[in-house]
Amino acid sequence: MFNGVSIYSPHYHSWENNYPFKEELLKRIDLDAEIFMDCTNRFQAFAEREKGIAKGKDNFFIVDAIKEGLGAGIIVGGYLKRGAQNLSGEIGHMIINPDSGIKCICGAEGCFEAMVSTERISKWVRDEHKNHKNSLIFKNRKPESVKIDHIFSAFKNGDDFAQKIIDDIIKWFAIGLSNIIVVYDPQMIIIQGIYVDTGDYFINNLRDKIRQYSLPAVDKKVVIEYSNLGWERGVLGGAAYVAWNFFENEQIYRTVRTV
Repeated sequence: MFNGVSIYSPHYHSWENNYPFKEELLKRIDLDAEIFMDCTNRFQAFAEREKGIAKGKDNFFIVDAIKEGLGAGIIVGGYLKRGAQNLSGEIGHMIINPDSGIKCICGAEGCFEAMVSTERISKWVRDEHKNHKNSLIFKNRKPESVKIDHIFSAFKNGDDFAQKIIDDIIKWFAIGLSNIIVVYDPQMIIIQGIYVDTGDYFINNLRDKIRQYSLPAVDKKVVIEYSNLGWERGVLGGAAYVAWNFFENEQIYRTVRTV
């Protein structure tokens, strides 16, 4: 949405392809100011560069897993990478398990996002209830009411079934991120979102798995860490991006200076 147009949104079904979001927004608000638009993941990457653990780094990407999806913000050579069609960072729709039969919201099968989504995990939990009735996941609740937080809580309390679920998620993350590493060769990958709540086990095992996949004989020096920024990181990054553009864009800078 860098140019104010949403190319495609699987989450907003009423929006047609190439939906003119900025144009529609300006019809509804009276604002005489420069408006910058982009996907939240890119602003979050900018926040990490300005205020987070990627400060001083020019080649890194963030991976943000939320309950609704999975995406990335990519910084290459100190600049946000958008791509020819503004699709760069849509890692949730990389196909990592094409024969899974698991359909993504985008319509494809085996997308990265689908393999680590809370929807798939919840269905797995419901389907496996009869085999794991004593799991802490189901303590005092029906299978259909299980949420990702209940799985995390059971995992932290040593539940075997919950650990099996977390291990499966780690595997798919490792496959997806390993592929990205050999394409971009980043200095750092920053994990944001819901899986940060799984603690050291998740990220330590993710690092180990990534070493095993994609050029295992090569010492991949990429640093993989959790973000230390809170949920406000998108707003923080957006504000930092506007400030950066003020000084980077000569036309905006001159316009403001002459007012």
